[in-house]
Amino acid sequence: MNASPQATAASVHPSVLVVEDDVGLNRLICRSLDRVGIPADGVMTGGDAVSRLAAKGHALLLLDYLLPDMKGSEVVEKSRSPNGPVPFVVMTGHGDQQVAVDMMKLGAGEYLVKDGDFIERLPHVVARALAQVETERKHAEALQETLRLEDQLRQARKMEVVGALAGGVAHDFNNLLTVIHGYTGMALMDLDPASKLYEQLTQVMRSAGRAGELTRQLLLFSRKGTPQFAVIDVNGIVSHMSAMLQRLIGEEIAVATDVSSEPCVVSGDPGNVEQILMNLAVNARDAMPTGGKLTIATAHTTLTPDDCAAVAGASPGEYVCLTVTDTGTGMDRDTARRIFEPFFTTKGVGEGAGLGLSVVYGIVQRHGGWIHVYSEPGRGATFRIYLPVAGAAAQSDGVKTPHSEDLQGNGETVLLVEDDREIRAWCAVVLRESGYNVHEASTAAEALTALRRHEHEIALVISDIVMPDKSGLDLARDLRAMNSRIRIVLSGGYPGADSGWDRLRDGGFAFLEKPYTVAQLLKTTRDALRRGESPWINRAAGSETACPTTQEEQ
Repeated sequence: MNASPQATAASVHPSVLVVEDDVGLNRLICRSLDRVGIPADGVMTGGDAVSRLAAKGHALLLLDYLLPDMKGSEVVEKSRSPNGPVPFVVMTGHGDQQVAVDMMKLGAGEYLVKDGDFIERLPHVVARALAQVETERKHAEALQETLRLEDQLRQARKMEVVGALAGGVAHDFNNLLTVIHGYTGMALMDLDPASKLYEQLTQVMRSAGRAGELTRQLLLFSRKGTPQFAVIDVNGIVSHMSAMLQRLIGEEIAVATDVSSEPCVVSGDPGNVEQILMNLAVNARDAMPTGGKLTIATAHTTLTPDDCAAVAGASPGEYVCLTVTDTGTGMDRDTARRIFEPFFTTKGVGEGAGLGLSVVYGIVQRHGGWIHVYSEPGRGATFRIYLPVAGAAAQSDGVKTPHSEDLQGNGETVLLVEDDREIRAWCAVVLRESGYNVHEASTAAEALTALRRHEHEIALVISDIVMPDKSGLDLARDLRAMNSRIRIVLSGGYPGADSGWDRLRDGGFAFLEKPYTVAQLLKTTRDALRRGESPWINRAAGSETACPTTQEEQ
């Protein structure tokens, strides 16, 4: 029975379910509420009330205590949800004090006796009860929002701690890797490529390179570091990562790849693209607790204006489409709309921080791409990542490798500032053997003293960013103040915000990322001396300011 007219049903007031076995009184109650703009539905039994409450949410239950099939208290108990009973007001024809006490204990908001002015008092009582329900609802929402923000703050602080730890680990670990890279590269230069030792040391070099990539991935997860863009083939990254992803997600999940027969070349950070694959693979693993299949595919695609309507934020053009599909539990639309929100997770407490997919989203955005997600409950999920195809000019730059004779110095004097004794010793040997004069300093103070003594000799300063007495960036400012023509290269474990990357970039200083090889050190030195500092010199092969390895070191 619906005693409320259509106009009232659209009222801003929430609905009331009237449970009264007297047909005439039921209609009268609904009409009296309708006259004051409160929509009401009427039922006559406790069973109907329980069914209606389960099927359609009502803000308030106006409940007769004695019903043909059960007492009002039974209706309240049977309709109780995990959040407690439905808010209700009790009506009774008998002013029984014990009944009033019992119902109030169950949570009744009001207790009404059906006396002479019952109908007149009813709308005011119901309006007051609804106002109380609304106040409690807003209070509960505010409390939940407060708890959510507090949880986000805790998670953010955890990430700050992880980030600080990652920065320290990156600095120390990359110093060690620089020495390993350096001396291994020097040994390779003195060996016959056909010898067994040459092959063994080449494997050491490759392993050190992978260790450096692990450090970069840790920095990416902790939101440190700046993407190192290069021209890369997504096909190669997928092929390289497939075995590692299989170990990561376990043997019960099959990993299949379907890469394009054409090169899928984009301008991107290879470590970032690897992070996308790892995060999506972990997400898929958690969606397939009993096993399944993970498929990674690449393809060239052209997005037309019509296609872009289905991909939020996309624009027409040529793209590489990286598709990751799982056969897991899938998601409903509401969940799919929220999966990229930071800290949003469907996992239990302690099972996930809700950052994996938000990191993926951020990486894709930084690469000028878009993500489209399709999923249904029980039918798995498909993530399609669109990355802009790299231009032909950029593709051709990636094959340039300098010859060893192009990396030699001509007697220029270099001031080497590095607090790590082993790195400083190795760099000094490399530079001296390559035709440079070298002055060494282990602190910023020593560097300033050396510049005062040899101001007219020193053409280039290569300085670590993290120093015991002063940052390399501040040292560079001081050196420039003493000699505006001096050229400066700064080196560090990661070019992130904490390393002063914005100031480094704005100052036009070159940057050499640790760990670096012999060729990278020499090419950076040569470029800084012959053409002045490049705004950005890094390890990414494929850009004009890149520092690729020599053929002997590859």
